[in-house]
Amino acid sequence: MDTRFFITEVYTPAGCRTLEKQLAHYAQKYENHILSEGAMQRLADELTAERDRICALNKRIQPVNVGFNLDGDGYGYRWFHMGQASIHFRLVEGETI
Repeated sequence: MDTRFFITEVYTPAGCRTLEKQLAHYAQKYENHILSEGAMQRLADELTAERDRICALNKRIQPVNVGFNLDGDGYGYRWFHMGQASIHFRLVEGETI
């Protein structure tokens, strides 16, 4: 079975910048969806394109880093960040139909 992830929430902490809030709002349409590893990469590409579009519209907005680690670090922690905002997800271990 391919590696798949279930997006549980998009988290925006207090004090986020406007760009981070806008990127989080863009990503909310993926909440409660299962995405493959490739789809997570495409989501990162979409968010990067959206970030660039927003920054082009307003030169005062500073870009934020969009990054992710789906393999997990030494402790198994996986992450997906858009500056301070983040996408929380779980690894899908299997399915029963």
